[in-house]
Amino acid sequence: MRQADRDLLDSLLAREYCYILNARQMGKSSLRVRTMNKLQDRGIACSEIELTGIGSHNITALQWYGGIVQELIDGFELSINRRSWWREREDLSPCQRLGEFIETVLLKQIKQDIVIFIDEIDSVLSLDFPTDDFLALIHNFYNKRATNLEYRRLTFALMGVATPADLIQGQSSTPFNIGKSIELHGFELSESLPLVQGFRDRLEQPEEILAQILSWTGGQPFLTQKLCRLIEQNSQVTDVQSLDQLVEDKILRNWESQDDPEHLRTIRDRLCRFANRSFGTTKNNSSQKLIKIYRKILLRGKIPLRDSVEHLELRLSGLVASNQGYLVVKNRIYKSVFDQTWLEQQLRELNRSDSNLIPFGRVILISLAIATSLIGIRSWGRLQPLELKSLDLLMRLRPKEMPDKRLLIVNITEEDVQSQPAVERGGASISDRSLAQLLAKLEKSSARVIGLDIFREAPLAAQYQSAIAPMQQSDRFHMICQFGNPGVPASVQVVPRHGFNNVEPDADRVLRRQIIAVSNPQPCNNGYALNWHLATRYLQDLGIKAKVVNNYLQLGNTPFKPLAITTGGYQKLDRSGHQILLNCRNSIRVAKTVSLQEALADSFDLNLVKDRIVVIGVKASSFNDDFWRTSCDDSQTGVEIQAHMTSQILSAVLDDRPLLWTLSQVGESIWIISWSLTGGILFYYGRSGYQVITGMSLIIVTISGSCWILLSTMGGWFPLLPSILVVILVSSTLYIYQEQISHRR
Repeated sequence: MRQADRDLLDSLLAREYCYILNARQMGKSSLRVRTMNKLQDRGIACSEIELTGIGSHNITALQWYGGIVQELIDGFELSINRRSWWREREDLSPCQRLGEFIETVLLKQIKQDIVIFIDEIDSVLSLDFPTDDFLALIHNFYNKRATNLEYRRLTFALMGVATPADLIQGQSSTPFNIGKSIELHGFELSESLPLVQGFRDRLEQPEEILAQILSWTGGQPFLTQKLCRLIEQNSQVTDVQSLDQLVEDKILRNWESQDDPEHLRTIRDRLCRFANRSFGTTKNNSSQKLIKIYRKILLRGKIPLRDSVEHLELRLSGLVASNQGYLVVKNRIYKSVFDQTWLEQQLRELNRSDSNLIPFGRVILISLAIATSLIGIRSWGRLQPLELKSLDLLMRLRPKEMPDKRLLIVNITEEDVQSQPAVERGGASISDRSLAQLLAKLEKSSARVIGLDIFREAPLAAQYQSAIAPMQQSDRFHMICQFGNPGVPASVQVVPRHGFNNVEPDADRVLRRQIIAVSNPQPCNNGYALNWHLATRYLQDLGIKAKVVNNYLQLGNTPFKPLAITTGGYQKLDRSGHQILLNCRNSIRVAKTVSLQEALADSFDLNLVKDRIVVIGVKASSFNDDFWRTSCDDSQTGVEIQAHMTSQILSAVLDDRPLLWTLSQVGESIWIISWSLTGGILFYYGRSGYQVITGMSLIIVTISGSCWILLSTMGGWFPLLPSILVVILVSSTLYIYQEQISHRR
């Protein structure tokens, strides 16, 4: 019996939450068993949950919490079908199910006071999911005592080898700030007297031998019992001197090989555990701190006890104990094994581990080599598909925009097609009569510019020519043609002014570029795109004219620089014609849209046309396979594409909405190399795996945020994917390299 037996029993009888966080092999489990028996003798229902029995590797949160429930069912012999009860609550999280089980099953079926012992609480550190919720749930049970008297019958006792900070991050919800800490000390001589019974038949002075045992072990339960067993097995031990020789022969000499069952090695590993867990470097300031603190204790005999992580870690290792406000070495055996010689050896090994750090210059060289290699791979176009996808993602994550009020789209829908007599349509999507009516109405409504995104090979019938004659003679009406082989020639009999509607999708059939001019537009009779004609004619009324500056087009002060062979994520781009990146409008609709029937109706609001660019096109699926994917949308009709491209030109000139731009090849290389070096430097200065992983995550978030901000606010397309890849590659390579160095040493 120790003082801890009385403290734990009295506290649990008083319904206090208790926790025993102490070193291994200090008798926590036997303390639990004895306390449970005494509580049960007093009519208190008890059960233990050994978390190591539930498992901590390759187990899900659902399985883990389910295992706890099953332990409670078995321990308290509850009447319930766990599987069906568990499945009926699939809408709850595993932690919520456990809480409901405690309240609706355990507290209902067990009417007396309840004590639940949770042993090996430190095993939660090995789980693949966070357990803050589990410990917060225990805290919540305590809080419910204020409003629910049933919870006053429920008490918990937690045992393990861990600090409260190890077990839970949110200190406001930890059960350790509401519970009572039970101090677990070694055997006092008066407490150890029952052991004398084993010596009385063979030793003349058993009490003296027991006192000498405790002088070696400091009452440490495991060592005390081990030494008693050794005396039992060795008849040569008859007095204090022979006992001292036994300790020297069987425990201290070559202690690592004789440490069976393992005890001293457990202390050693706990003391140096941070070095064993290091990530990317074996440098370990934490282990050095612990060992240096222990060296002070060894040299001075004791040091003042502080409420610090290092002091608590030393106590949890079992090597030291608190004594009247001081830290002291727990016993003579520990002081003899973990002596000054051992200390110096450990410090030398830690210093040698420090030297295992990859030299800073080599870190820089490796970072540069990886960045250079990635830039080379990128130049071959191996990353282009993924880079284009990352551009699409950034484009869609931009803030939403309003439709462009300078444009109006007239869509010929399937309903519009069916509403026109087939005889009049003659197999076309719109009849001559409907087209003439629409154009005449638009012209009378003072449309600024009209674009017809429909191919028409035959001129309008004679009876409709007069209706559109004003439009044919005006420079405000444009139709489409298509260059290439075979292409679609311009129908000058319908409208003399034309612009091509060619688009250039990427290999994944996504439109990310806009062609505004070509040098050889045959069989078109015009080298400019329809969207360019519509935008420039609109701007002409504002006194803004197109001009050529340094071999690229310019409107006012806004240059439209053509794409280079290597532009952003594009490598060896086919840049025929005057191409720019398509900065599509990130809105539900690029512009106000009406159907043909709505436009022809008497109730149509003519203000929707006045001073606007009107683009007419076909949306009916029976006449249109002109559907495209863009960075902003997965399905856009050809007329909507023309509207996007027209809007981009107008917005760049009139609204300062940026055109998409990229860094030069040199600039992008510097950008990638900079992030590579940042990743390498972070790895070099990382003090732990957690710090390195957290830092790498922050770098990736910073890269992603920077690329998004630059694109959203300035139109800059910066290398997102290569920058993230280079950080991951640098960290991984340095880690593997460091591990190889560590193993060789």
